[in-house]
Amino acid sequence: MKNIKLTIYIVLFSLGFIACTNETTDPVIGTPVATSQVEIGFSDSNNNANILEDGGQTSVSVGLTKSLPFDVMVELEITSSDGSLEDDAGQAELNYDQMITISAGSTSANANISFVDDGKSDGAETYTVKIKNATTSVTSTEYFITASSDKTQQSRTLNVYDQLPDVVDTTEGSVKIDLMWSESSRDMDFYILNAPEPLVSNIVDRSEGFTTTESVDLPATADDITYYLFINQYLFTADVEYTIDFTFPDGQTMNYTGTVTQDSNVMSLAKVTDGDTVTYTITKL
Repeated sequence: MKNIKLTIYIVLFSLGFIACTNETTDPVIGTPVATSQVEIGFSDSNNNANILEDGGQTSVSVGLTKSLPFDVMVELEITSSDGSLEDDAGQAELNYDQMITISAGSTSANANISFVDDGKSDGAETYTVKIKNATTSVTSTEYFITASSDKTQQSRTLNVYDQLPDVVDTTEGSVKIDLMWSESSRDMDFYILNAPEPLVSNIVDRSEGFTTTESVDLPATADDITYYLFINQYLFTADVEYTIDFTFPDGQTMNYTGTVTQDSNVMSLAKVTDGDTVTYTITKL
C-alpha cells in the first residue's frame, strides 16, 4: 500500500535571552506542545463485497481513531485486477468519490462507488480501494495522522460480476452437472477440477463423449473447497453457446447459459458443509 503523505510540523522552542543596559532577566523557556497520533483507515465492514457490474453500487467508509478540530481531506484511488478502469472503448468502468472530507468533530466519511457494464462477458473483476493521501484544512502541531496499523483497515476489495453468484443450501449428496449445446458438429469435453489449472492431477470427474451432452458428478465425499468447471473444445476453436444444469441432492436445480470461445473454466462451485447443511456458491467466470 502506498504510504499516506503526511505533513508533520515540528515546532522548535529555543531559549531566549533579553538584554537591556545594566539589566538582565531570567531566560524565557518555551513549553513544547504534546502531539497526538491519529490513525486513518477504512472503518466499514464492506470488504470482499460482491457487486453487479451493470449499475451496481456500494460505498466504503474512511475513519479516524479520534475526531479532530479541523477538516481532513482524503484522496482515494482504485485499481483493477485487469490493470484498467476503462472498457475497450475507453469509457470509464466505474464512477467514485475520489475526494471525501472528514469534517471537524467527526470520525468518518463515506465514498460512493458505482459500476458500469463494459459490454463484455468476462466473469469476475476485482477492484482494490486504497487511501492515497490525507491533508488537513489547517496547520496543526497537536496532531499527526498516520496510516492504520491494522492491515484489515488499509484497503477494501470489491468483487464485480456480470452475474452475481448464486448460493444454494442443500443436503449431503452428489451434485449432477450437465453441459449441453446444440451444434452437433462441435465436440466438447467437460471436467470438474479441484484447482483452476486444467491438469490431469486436478480432475475430479470427466465426460469425454461424442454427443452434445456431457455429464459430470461432484461426489458427496468431495472436500469443502472451490471447484472449477472446465470446457475443452476438442480439435476446434469457435464460439459455442452452451447450457449448464445443476441438480442438487434435494432436487433443487439451477440453469445457466453462456458462450465458450476457447478451452477455459466457465464456472466455479464453492462447497461449505455445516452439519447437515451443504452450501454451494456458484459463480460464472
